[in-house]
Amino acid sequence: QTLEPRLFYLYVPYEDQADLPQFDTAEYTFGFSQLFNTDRFTGADRQSEANQLALAISTRNYNSTTGNVLNVGQIFYFQSLKIQLDDEPEISDDFSPIIAEFSWHPFTRFSARTGAQFDWDTNKLEVAGFGVTYAGKHGERASFDYRYRRERVDQFDFRVFWPVNESWRILSRVNYSFADDEL
Repeated sequence: QTLEPRLFYLYVPYEDQADLPQFDTAEYTFGFSQLFNTDRFTGADRQSEANQLALAISTRNYNSTTGNVLNVGQIFYFQSLKIQLDDEPEISDDFSPIIAEFSWHPFTRFSARTGAQFDWDTNKLEVAGFGVTYAGKHGERASFDYRYRRERVDQFDFRVFWPVNESWRILSRVNYSFADDEL
């Protein structure tokens, strides 16, 4: 069993980038790994400023065939984020949503995972997910995932990969959107 506290302070001074063209830059999807990233943007068209501290704690339980991992974290901002895409207003939040992830491996071939992102300012669940996976000893895999992103995604996904013999494999995927009521 481990207990792993993490602190990550990031300071990048503000640099006006309004005169620079924007081609393929986008903002990363916020998740646990973003707590420790040095830039909010993909691509090289924009570089974000920062004066922030990420606090997180992880705990892991190691076993030869099973294991569990729990991660919880949040960013505390010491200044507003002026650099935005598409003329959006600056972000003046004091902290990011809190992020929690849990993965569970109760058996050698079975795993489950869940995660959530909760925004204390709006008092709403922003992102959530749940999934289970079976991995057989001959390469068989079956997975079920449910994903939710407030006002954008509400769907499940079922995937199967099953070897039939040395030459043939079955590959199948079903994705259903509750928001759009369609496969």
